Amino acid sequence: MIDLKIFILLLISTFPTFISQKPYCDRTCPGSILTDLPYPFGFSAGCEIPLNCTPNGTVSIGEFSVQKVNEQELLVSVPSKCGRAVEALRGLYSDHYAPTSDNAILMENCTEKVRTCSVPETLIQPNLEVIDCGGERNASGNVSCYSDDRRSMFLDYENVTKTGCRFLLSGMVVKIVGDNPAVSLNVQVVRLGWWVKGKCECSDVAVCTEVVSPVDGGGGYRCECEEGLVGDGYKASSGCRKGSSGCSPSKFLFGHCEGSERAGILVGVVVIGAPLIACLGLIYRYIRHRTIAKSRGTSSRRLCEAKGITIPIYSFKDIEKATNGFSDKQKLGTGAYGTVYKGKIRKAVDFSRRHSEVNLASLAIDRIGKGNLDEIIDPFLKPIEDVSTLNSIRKVAEVAFRCLAFDSDMRPPMTEVASVLQQIRASNFAS
Repeated sequence: MIDLKIFILLLISTFPTFISQKPYCDRTCPGSILTDLPYPFGFSAGCEIPLNCTPNGTVSIGEFSVQKVNEQELLVSVPSKCGRAVEALRGLYSDHYAPTSDNAILMENCTEKVRTCSVPETLIQPNLEVIDCGGERNASGNVSCYSDDRRSMFLDYENVTKTGCRFLLSGMVVKIVGDNPAVSLNVQVVRLGWWVKGKCECSDVAVCTEVVSPVDGGGGYRCECEEGLVGDGYKASSGCRKGSSGCSPSKFLFGHCEGSERAGILVGVVVIGAPLIACLGLIYRYIRHRTIAKSRGTSSRRLCEAKGITIPIYSFKDIEKATNGFSDKQKLGTGAYGTVYKGKIRKAVDFSRRHSEVNLASLAIDRIGKGNLDEIIDPFLKPIEDVSTLNSIRKVAEVAFRCLAFDSDMRPPMTEVASVLQQIRASNFAS
C-alpha cells in the first residue's frame, strides 16, 4: 500500500500535466550539460521533437552527440573518423530536422575529386593533419569537400551520395563574415535546421518562418517572437510576452521563476491545485480503508475455515451493542493484546444468547503447544509436504509461540526475532 505522503508528492510532481492536459514532455537529461531544453525538444514520447538521452548523460541523434540546441538550430558533433560509411549522414535527416546548406561535408575514397566546396582547400588541410587513415591519403589528396547551393535551406542528401565518395570523414559549418569573401569555420560539426510539422501555430506577436521538409516535402514552420518580446513564440508553449523571462508550471517546480511571476504561478497552483489534491486525497483514503477492511475480512475467513476451528464472526456494531458501548462494567481485564470484554450477542434468527470471549493469541498458543499447526496455518500451505518448507513452518511457529507469551518479560526483543527469521530464511535458501 502506497503511503499517503508519497502519493501527494507524486501528484504534485505531475501537476503541470493536469493543468495543460497535454502529453507530458520530459525536457531534462540527467548528467547532461544540455538542461531544460526549449520547446519543442525533449526526451520522451510526449515531445514534438524527441531526442535521445543516454545513461551517461549524452544527448544524441543516432550515433552523433548534440552539442547545442536553441530556437534556430541543432549543432551535432561529427568527429573526424576513417572508414565511416557516407550513408551515416542519413541519420541526421528526419521529419523534423535536416542538415542546412551552410555545411561543408568532408568525404574520402571518392571516384573523382568533388569541386563544389565553398571552403578553400588551404583551410581544409590544416584541420585534417591530425587524421591518419592508414596512409591512404595521397599527395594530391583523397579528401573531397561537398557544399550545396547556399540559396537553398537544406543540404540535398541525394546529391551528396551521387558524388561517388564512400566514406564520411567529418563536417564543417561555413559562415560568411560580412560582405567580404572571408569565411568562419566551425570544424567537426554539422548544423541542423529544424521545424514543427503543420501550418503556422505561432503567437499573434511572433514571426512565422515556413519550412518545406527536404525529407518528404511536407510543410512545417518555426516561430520567433518580435523584437522586444520574450518567449518561444509558439501557441502550444509559452508564446510571446513582455519581460525578461517566462514562468511556466514546470519551470516553477524546478525553481526557474522569480519575482511576481513566481508569486503569480504559486497563486494559480494553490487555487487550482489545492481542491484537486484534497479531493484525490479523500478518494485515496476511501480506497485504502476499503482495501484494508477487505484484507482483514479475507484473513479472518481463512483462519476460521482452518480444520477444527469454529469461531463466529460478528460485526463491530454487534460487538459494540453487546458490550454496552464497551462499558467498563463489561470489562474482564487488560492483557498483552488489549482489553477483553464480555457481552451477549442476540442473533436475529432464533434470539438465542451466546457468550463470546475469543482470544486468538490463546488459541494459537494452545494449537502450537499441542503441535496441531495444521489447524491454524493458511490452508494454502497444507498440501506442501517437502521437508524444507515443513521445517520452516515449525521454526516460525516456535518464534511465534515465544512472541505470544502473556508475560512481557518472556517475549523476545524484535532484534532477536528478526535475526531468527533471517536464519530461517538463509537455511531455506541453502537447502
